[in-house]
Amino acid sequence: MFWKKKPFPEILFLLLISAVVYLPNIGKLTYFKDDWYYIYDGMVGGAEVFHEMFRIDRPARGYFFELYFFLFGPNPLPYHLSAFLWRGLSAIGALWIFNIIWPKERKFTFLAALLFAIYPGYFWWISAIEYQPMIASLALQVFSIAFTLKVIQLNFAQGGGRSIKKAAYIIGAILTGWSYIALVDYAIGMEVFRFLCVYLLVNRNSRFGVWMRLLDTFKA
Repeated sequence: MFWKKKPFPEILFLLLISAVVYLPNIGKLTYFKDDWYYIYDGMVGGAEVFHEMFRIDRPARGYFFELYFFLFGPNPLPYHLSAFLWRGLSAIGALWIFNIIWPKERKFTFLAALLFAIYPGYFWWISAIEYQPMIASLALQVFSIAFTLKVIQLNFAQGGGRSIKKAAYIIGAILTGWSYIALVDYAIGMEVFRFLCVYLLVNRNSRFGVWMRLLDTFKA
């Protein structure tokens, strides 16, 4: 069947297992640690207060929190649901990356994406307000890398020819790439992972030595 040839079953199971992990007690979650500080500032100074909080070092995060507080106010549940949605997108993006690099290893790519989805990465993952930019940035990171890999795939398939699809992937890679760094500046370390993914894709069947493989990766 067509849908079995595509990663739709894997995506469905990723979201279902993630829901089992994150959603059972989500209605009981409230503010944790510095979440109180963010909500208090929003209630006292309004949504615009977040501009001043992040004006010096991370201004994009100020706009991010302003939008969230404007939409959800002090209600914690939407923040936790939003965090889950970002995590779901991250898992799908990770699965996309792994499927591009290892297209014939569906079991492995699914398990790798599942581990990516259910391991929080830090102990305060239930701080859905303070850590919302980090969770959103993670989703933008993986999609930016996936878009980059798709551009390279199209270059292989088309001999470097241009297309609307290729242009869309390029624009998507750039916009999501700049956005994730604007939200979490230290996440720029993920660019090393982008390079490694490109290295694996470009040199999947290469018989050259390591220096030639690195040169081909930089060219790509």
